[in-house]
Amino acid sequence: KLLDDLWFRGADGVVKTRDGLFGSVMAGEDEAVRFYNEWTKEVKNSVPADRLLIFDVKQGWQPLCNFLNLPVPEKPFPNVNDSQEMKKGTRIFRGVAWGIVLVGTVLLVGGAVLGWSLWGPQIVSLFA
Repeated sequence: KLLDDLWFRGADGVVKTRDGLFGSVMAGEDEAVRFYNEWTKEVKNSVPADRLLIFDVKQGWQPLCNFLNLPVPEKPFPNVNDSQEMKKGTRIFRGVAWGIVLVGTVLLVGGAVLGWSLWGPQIVSLFA
């Protein structure tokens, strides 16, 4: 039943998507929240409690490791979506993008100058 809201097999045997998740997101925030809440309720009703972990990443390693019966790692829980990390990633991306633009420009201009110095007079003589 859970996957029935996302996919179905058409008469032609091809797996297709239903409006479910994707349609609700496209319909706007209210519809997306309604779909999410219904989906969460269905998951909680369908999965045995001993097989289901309701987890918030803000809780860190402990509940996840307890659920999986694994030791808690020594390293801190990763927070790749925190604002500082996102800003850092954006700065790095911008720096790389500008580096590509600048290096590309230098190579293009340098190639044009080199090309002109090697073949410029021959090109001009073709049109004279």
